[in-house]
Amino acid sequence: MWQNCGVYDQPLYNEYAVHSLEHGAVWLTYRPDLDAAAVTQLKTLVEGRPYTLLSPYPGLDTPIAASAWGAQLKVDTPDDTRLKTFLDTYEQGPTAPERGAACTGGYSGVR
Repeated sequence: MWQNCGVYDQPLYNEYAVHSLEHGAVWLTYRPDLDAAAVTQLKTLVEGRPYTLLSPYPGLDTPIAASAWGAQLKVDTPDDTRLKTFLDTYEQGPTAPERGAACTGGYSGVR
């Protein structure tokens, strides 16, 4: 089962989120202790993007990470311009094995 794309305030099951990456989604994760203003910036970044996931991720080695099928970008701040470039490149990008498959109608729970 894939994870429904969207914004979550609790950690997700890796297996479901990775299945969404296979469908062409980008998963933005952040340390649970990231300040509220930074989380709000990330929410704004993914707003209107139907193939994105946003969730906290305990134990992350950087404040923020963007993951897609076969690619990852780690950054310190939500205003790092590489995040938007990563989203533009990999959301429904050519590396996704099942690009265009659903990112809704799957699992919408959290861990």
